[in-house]
Amino acid sequence: MSNKLKRYVGLDLFRAILMLIGPAFHIALIFDTPEIITKVDTNNILLHNLLSITHSFRMEFFFLLSGFFSSYLIENKGAQYFWQNRIKRLFYPLVTSLIFILPLTIYTYDLIIEDNPLRTTSHLWFMITLSAVALIYYFYYPLIKKIIDLINNIPHFIIVSLLLTFLLIYTKLNEHAPFLQGTYGEQVRFFLLSSIPRNTTISILGSLLFYKSYKLSNLLGLTSTFIFITLNSIVRSVNFSEINPLNRILLIIIYAYSIAYLMLFIFNYFKNLEIKKSSVITFLVNSSLVIYLVHHPLIFLNTYLIDKIALDSYNFFIMIMVFTYIQSILFFIVLSQFQLTRICFGIKEKVNFYPYFKEKIKPSPFSNIE
Repeated sequence: MSNKLKRYVGLDLFRAILMLIGPAFHIALIFDTPEIITKVDTNNILLHNLLSITHSFRMEFFFLLSGFFSSYLIENKGAQYFWQNRIKRLFYPLVTSLIFILPLTIYTYDLIIEDNPLRTTSHLWFMITLSAVALIYYFYYPLIKKIIDLINNIPHFIIVSLLLTFLLIYTKLNEHAPFLQGTYGEQVRFFLLSSIPRNTTISILGSLLFYKSYKLSNLLGLTSTFIFITLNSIVRSVNFSEINPLNRILLIIIYAYSIAYLMLFIFNYFKNLEIKKSSVITFLVNSSLVIYLVHHPLIFLNTYLIDKIALDSYNFFIMIMVFTYIQSILFFIVLSQFQLTRICFGIKEKVNFYPYFKEKIKPSPFSNIE
């Protein structure tokens, strides 16, 4: 094993960006949820669609990156180090969130929605699934490595085709599986039959990208981006169901391929991005998980409070977003100050702003004048 490991600063930054987009997307859901009771008119599909454009691949990207970094740790540090790392960075924050954050999420949710109690793991489904995938990697990585060896020499178009076929079948088989609501039994079904198998498959693809690089031309990347942006608006249109079924299937297939190649193009970009680690990047990377964990109850609470003073839906959205992000960042800073909360939330180090400001603020030319 090499003592000096290559740091993928670009991928670390991208993972943090994806995590930090989460609150904005969940705020957008308020504007497409008729059950929410507010004085402000939240029936704003434009806001919802603009902010949910990344939802077609954002969570899938997390698991792709998870597979990549899981293989990175196992191959360079060993399975035992990987397991200890997952306990500290994943399992401790998950348990803490289930004990403290989930009850707060349920309570604040009830403030804005009547007669529809929250019976779900909420945004923590992602952490639960990620933990399950980590367990699979720890116990069955030799098998995962054999699967990767089998598909290693297959052209990327065939791999993408097989992946999309698999995901399509799983989605169809589990299209009625509950997500935001359901009994505990239904939630278990969602994880065991849908979320865990689906995202484990995506993680294995991420591991494949650790062992093998797929170079894409800029033309293919730009074409995928253009097709995705164009078809995203069509697929999400309320009139999409009125399109001829055969044409609808064809559009969905093209849309799925554009997402797959767009993801691969973005992955290659951030993987090869020449960027030095800085105080700002370190702060974003270290804070992103805590911000993701605490933001949901803050969104519901801010929706309840700001509804009393907001003027319109755009004003409402901006105020909720600003307050939620500021509060989440402040929570991270406070939690980072104590050893116990750093352990509970998987925070690597105490936030110290002095080095950051020292790095950014140049000495005054008059500082040496007495």
